[in-house]
Amino acid sequence: MGERYNPFFAQAFKTVGNEYRVIPKITHNVVVPYGNAMELLDMLGHGELREKIAILRRLQEYTVSLFDYEYKILNEKHAISIASEDFDICVLNGDYYKGEYGVVTETDMSLLMI
Repeated sequence: MGERYNPFFAQAFKTVGNEYRVIPKITHNVVVPYGNAMELLDMLGHGELREKIAILRRLQEYTVSLFDYEYKILNEKHAISIASEDFDICVLNGDYYKGEYGVVTETDMSLLMI
């Protein structure tokens, strides 16, 4: 038989951490094409794990949180794409990010084709 242990320590911390949310996850993180974000995303595909972790930290500067309804609207418009499947990183189409306003759900149509 196995070794006896104190039931006080028989806690399912991992299960609780995976299943329980004090604040429900109602946002999605998306990298916006601003500053060096796209260059950093390109660099993420190369190098050692340590370098990639450093790049991920730098990408936080270019990451915004979208509410679920915003994410759904932008995703339906194909304005969000996967930049890295390994790290589950999404990137926003540049037409949906304005430096003055931030993320927008409607684009300016600079060229109208009929």
